Amino acid sequence: MDYDISSRKFSTNTKWFNDRVGIEVDADSEDLITQVQGHIKQTFTQNDRDVNAKLSSVYDALTQKVTATFGLASGDVAAQVDFDNDTKESVIGVAYKVKEFTAHPSINVKSGEVKYGISRALSSGDIDAVLTPNDNVEVEWTDKAKNGAWKTKLNYPLNGGATKISFARDFDC
Repeated sequence: MDYDISSRKFSTNTKWFNDRVGIEVDADSEDLITQVQGHIKQTFTQNDRDVNAKLSSVYDALTQKVTATFGLASGDVAAQVDFDNDTKESVIGVAYKVKEFTAHPSINVKSGEVKYGISRALSSGDIDAVLTPNDNVEVEWTDKAKNGAWKTKLNYPLNGGATKISFARDFDC
């Protein structure tokens, strides 16, 4: 439990998890319950393969926004559907791992926007690149360092405009 002296507000986060189900509730003394999130997972066997299923959702009581995700994974293949009730958008994505690379394309069902992603795990961190056709290429490189990770981000617009590069450091305290 926390107390903010300037706003005179108590806040708390309560969690309950087991192997299959998890619930987390955020609350404060002003707004009472502010956010509720939960998930349920199940593993089942289909044609001698283990398939992991997970359904998760977040409800923001202040904005009345609900987001939900349903995913299936088996071996090197995964599929996921994300839904946002605020924008009424669903995004369908798949991921397929080949050696140290993971390809992860997705499509926004409402807008038709397609993204092509590829990730690679490195011994010193990871690199993730996403191409949004007719828009941009985004690359993020995380370099694990002794006292925290360095993050380098590049956003290259495909239709002109300025390329943006940012550097950040996450310190381990």
